[in-house]
Amino acid sequence: MNAAETNLSPAMALLKLRAWAKELPEPLSGLCVHALDNEGYGRAPGGKTRHHAYPGGLAVHTYEVTKRARDFVWGPAKGDLSILHVTTAAGILHDLGKAREYGVTSDESGLTIDRTKEGYLLGHLSMSYGWFVREAAARNLDYDLTVRVAHCILSHHGRREWGSPTEPQTLEAHALHSADMMSMQDAGGQGKK
Repeated sequence: MNAAETNLSPAMALLKLRAWAKELPEPLSGLCVHALDNEGYGRAPGGKTRHHAYPGGLAVHTYEVTKRARDFVWGPAKGDLSILHVTTAAGILHDLGKAREYGVTSDESGLTIDRTKEGYLLGHLSMSYGWFVREAAARNLDYDLTVRVAHCILSHHGRREWGSPTEPQTLEAHALHSADMMSMQDAGGQGKK
């Protein structure tokens, strides 16, 4: 990724993410656009301290991950566009729960990012997964696509000891996990919990 792509504003990151979401087939497209427009991506931090720990950091991190993951699967996806569709949707949705996991407050000493009660008790993986499967069911998303995107969301930390309830088993899931790690490390994070 070049320097211009890694220094995007949250607003520009959201514009690029929306463009990719609109390229997806329905109902996956509408689901991803709805998430980007309604779930706080433009305001939410990407983390508390490890990476993208600033308002709007979630949008920037999500863009970086989605871009890299799409690049990783581009060759194989030429023969099967569903690979690109699943990768794009999973990239957009993988950290959706962080918009509710973290709260940002401001006082005379500056901004503070803390975990919300919901974030502390549930964590962003389960919140992202829960939101996605509810929306997928409400929109009658194809079962195969639902399972593939859900697997990516649940496995994106890569290992059980890093908080994933399952480890990547598909090309899309491996691409998402690798892209997530690269974005986090490029932003100064040292690794998953």
